[in-house]
Amino acid sequence: MAKSRLLELSALYLAKEISEEEEKELANLLNDEENKKTFSSIAELYNTASKDTEFFDTETAFMKLQQRILPGENKKINYSVEKIPRHRRISTSVILKMAASIIILLGIGTAIYLFDTAPIEKHITTLITKTTQAGQKSNILLSDGTTIKLNSESTLKFPDRFTANEREVYLEGEAYFEVVKNLRRPFIVHTGKISAIVLGTKFNISAFPEDNNITVSLVEGKVKVTISADRQGIEKNSETNKETSRVADEIMLKPDQQLVYDKNSGKSKLGGFGLLKVTGWKDNILIFDNEPLKEVFPKISRAYGVKFIVKDYSQKDRKITTNFKNENIWGVIESIKFATGMEYKTTNKKNELETIVFYNN
Repeated sequence: MAKSRLLELSALYLAKEISEEEEKELANLLNDEENKKTFSSIAELYNTASKDTEFFDTETAFMKLQQRILPGENKKINYSVEKIPRHRRISTSVILKMAASIIILLGIGTAIYLFDTAPIEKHITTLITKTTQAGQKSNILLSDGTTIKLNSESTLKFPDRFTANEREVYLEGEAYFEVVKNLRRPFIVHTGKISAIVLGTKFNISAFPEDNNITVSLVEGKVKVTISADRQGIEKNSETNKETSRVADEIMLKPDQQLVYDKNSGKSKLGGFGLLKVTGWKDNILIFDNEPLKEVFPKISRAYGVKFIVKDYSQKDRKITTNFKNENIWGVIESIKFATGMEYKTTNKKNELETIVFYNN
């Protein structure tokens, strides 16, 4: 029953006919690794099927399926679908529901045959934009089964369904990715001046417009980070004294490695990173280790949706060490007061806390 429900919800999701409650139910099912693999298989079949042809001949495709699976036998497959005239054009959602039923009855391998031999309607890709406000986070499920946690004040642009040859998304801000592996179709994240290319992995990217650095932190798998030539600028050849375009930089990351790209200098460096410090935000954990307030306050403001400000400019470089785990806003305020010795005042807007200003007593 659970598998049947997974396949049904997967079909509805890919056909964009899923309700909000059903999408939550699907997300819960995909917490299981086996279910995630099954969803990935269905999504891959669906995407592969839609790349070449326009119409789907239901009756002919199903006859081929029977003949292939049960050659020379008089068996009938118990498949509940109404009699559809030959060459009738039917919607993508009907095709998906049919595919889900066949997968349940005959297994994934049969569905591959069906999708490889039966054309379906062409799909016009729609670019979806998901934006989070300060104090908000969002869980995103892509059509290939990849899951993304989008941090506050971030924007992700992605297609409603990937094409047969590529999986590309565009990030501004921060996100944690768990990419479903697909050797034929790399997953590419474009952000600012760099692109991260992966096959299947877990990694974090931070690329807020106001930050000087873009960081790519690899948790599991492999990531190739590229900095394209046109984004790197122009440099002079020392021998000819002529201006030439720089060759694109390519850096391969291994697990537990972090690339930090300086947007001002165009230089990058590799190093290690603390897993919880980098990815803790997705679980409402903030860790600051001897960091200046000018870097701490933007992160707290983003996480809680309330502006934290240092009134005295001389105090912006003051460093603090503190951790917050599922802490409420007032606990954060009092912790900073204790760590810095500063006082604070608050301002409200429409009876909601808007700004906290810290100042020397």
